[in-house]
Amino acid sequence: MKSRISVAFLTFSSILSVFGNPSPSTVQSEFKKYKEDYEREYDNKFEEYKARKNFGTTLIMVEEHNAAFEEGKSPFKMDLNRFADKDPQKLRQITTNTAPLTPLMMGRAISVINETRYPPGPPFVDWRTSNCITPVKDQSYFCNSCYAFSGIAALEAQWCLKTGQLVTMSEQQIIDCTYNSFYGNWGCDGGSQATAYVRIQQNGGIESDVTYPYLETYGHTDRFPCKFNKSRAVATAGGYYRIKPYKEAQLANIIAIVGPVSAAMNGSTPSFWYYSSGVYSDPQCTQSTSHSVLIVGYGTDYSVTPPMDYWLCKNSWSSDWGDNGYFKIQRGVNMCGISGFLIFPEIPLANITRTTTTASPWIG
Repeated sequence: MKSRISVAFLTFSSILSVFGNPSPSTVQSEFKKYKEDYEREYDNKFEEYKARKNFGTTLIMVEEHNAAFEEGKSPFKMDLNRFADKDPQKLRQITTNTAPLTPLMMGRAISVINETRYPPGPPFVDWRTSNCITPVKDQSYFCNSCYAFSGIAALEAQWCLKTGQLVTMSEQQIIDCTYNSFYGNWGCDGGSQATAYVRIQQNGGIESDVTYPYLETYGHTDRFPCKFNKSRAVATAGGYYRIKPYKEAQLANIIAIVGPVSAAMNGSTPSFWYYSSGVYSDPQCTQSTSHSVLIVGYGTDYSVTPPMDYWLCKNSWSSDWGDNGYFKIQRGVNMCGISGFLIFPEIPLANITRTTTTASPWIG
């Protein structure tokens, strides 16, 4: 799908560079291609008009940014994706779904990791090479559930690294069964990974996403009831650890040894919505966190001048978004608040059968 659209953009980019902003007929032509590629259907002509207007605005923004990228003025590239025809205000709402820890939950951490315990790691780490990272998932456009996806992604990885068993776990269970205003989780209106881990521990486990599948692929007003069945649990958690914030050099050392960690960041900046490749860095991206992702590694990109350190992150906006569902974000400057809230689950090893994992995340 994406290759088809990118070819069209290359043609349009040359049109933009010669004639300036696109004509209405050009926008209409590109919008038609977009509707075909993303199988878009609208309820009525007014809804289609609004979508076309949003698309035209996005198209100009993406092409202007990519012109700057080609001139070496930006370290990352943008592309149109499934968000391109959406209302920016609605996008901000669905990318603002990480709730702050309540005082109660903050006190439930097993400990705050002391970063000085960990020796310096290698220059490049990518935990995807460990075969302990599940495929990129899709939280959909209808549910503010990034906290569930980020939290589960960290649990899947940590469970595999500790037990050798790679299993895909249920985000829907987190949404349905950790809903509690006292603990600070609100289902499809946001939540925290910490609450998810504590509730998994209290409930006695987490099901797979096969026996407890994701249902938030359409809009609805009522909540689904909790249907967790302990006999179907495939894993569990023993609580969670927090990592001391804003210490990015030490964070790299921790990730090199401990493995992937869940992180909060600002996901509400338009340039991030349309990230495609490179190292994301935007001075407009504030440190007010609104989205949760999984940090799976780090490194340095030498293709930009000067070279730029980055975190490698897994998102939950499908594999069609970004770089096959992943993105790199500038490391060392707390870009988008990426180092302000860091957490990973404890894996209780008692009565767990361990098999062997052989791959290493270290790349030099």
